[in-house]
Amino acid sequence: MFVAGRAFAETDPARALDLHREGLRVARHGRVLIFAAVIARDAAGLEALHGDLDAGLDLFEAAIVSFQQSGDTNSLAMTLTNLAHFFDRFERLEAAASLYGSVSTHPITSYVELAAVTEHLRASLGMSRFQACVAAGSAMELGEAVQYARSQISLARSEQRGQP
Repeated sequence: MFVAGRAFAETDPARALDLHREGLRVARHGRVLIFAAVIARDAAGLEALHGDLDAGLDLFEAAIVSFQQSGDTNSLAMTLTNLAHFFDRFERLEAAASLYGSVSTHPITSYVELAAVTEHLRASLGMSRFQACVAAGSAMELGEAVQYARSQISLARSEQRGQP
């Protein structure tokens, strides 16, 4: 279900979401928590863009917490990168650049869209503001980056609901 969901992500997002949701249900039911975190990470952005924004934010947070608790720093860095991409798409540019900075020293070469995201952030924020956000993110320890990401998710959730 996970692989099929990934395969349909670009061409049929609704089908991909259905497959991811079912895969997530099965992984959680079977208590395969690390795989549930992987599915949650991949489903989060898709859910936020083509499904339910709150559900997408919940999935990002669940994946972040799971990877942090498991000590899987590479998957955690990838999840923070995915969240940065998500925030870039939803015009939360400073948060996106800061998250990018927080993982910029990790080998995230498998994230194909990273170059396009950073170029968009540079162009949108301007070089000095982009560099300041990246520097702030780079100064964070991974635990601090997780706290920052979770606070930004909470803020995005509140703004989406129209709360202060």
